Amino acid sequence: MEIQVLEGALVEVPTADVSGMDRRAFGEFVGPHGELASYAFGWTTGSDPHVARLSIGIGAGNPGGGTFHAVIFANEDGHAFSLVDEPFERVPQGGPDLTADQSRAHEDLPFVWWVTDQVMQRDRRAWWMRHWLLGTSCIQAPEVFERDEPVLFVRHDADDASGS
Repeated sequence: MEIQVLEGALVEVPTADVSGMDRRAFGEFVGPHGELASYAFGWTTGSDPHVARLSIGIGAGNPGGGTFHAVIFANEDGHAFSLVDEPFERVPQGGPDLTADQSRAHEDLPFVWWVTDQVMQRDRRAWWMRHWLLGTSCIQAPEVFERDEPVLFVRHDADDASGS
């Protein structure tokens, strides 16, 4: 069996002051040996600080199960994670919400970080979130922006002289 990252719902709502969008993506992870985890990540456009949130749940109903919570932020040329005490989302495979200290002491923390890396690589919404975190800029035709025409070509220039 191979690794599966099954994208679930994407919930998008305007922020209370209508200055951005609150996005939350949900999904399920199935490991190569049938290991299960649920996840949720989210970000709010227009927010300051520029930080996303993550919840990974393992072992629902089993002793030692729990839900791990982290923030995701830009770090050097990529992103990084930091465990936090504040819960972000409830997820189906999750157990009790763990604090950052409880998460650090948990025997399954390496598995949770591995799941996190797999989700960041395989969930298309995580790619969007990463581009938001890193402030990736783009140029698009008005027809694409207005959704009158599809995107037919994407190019990345390492030295595009756009200043970003």
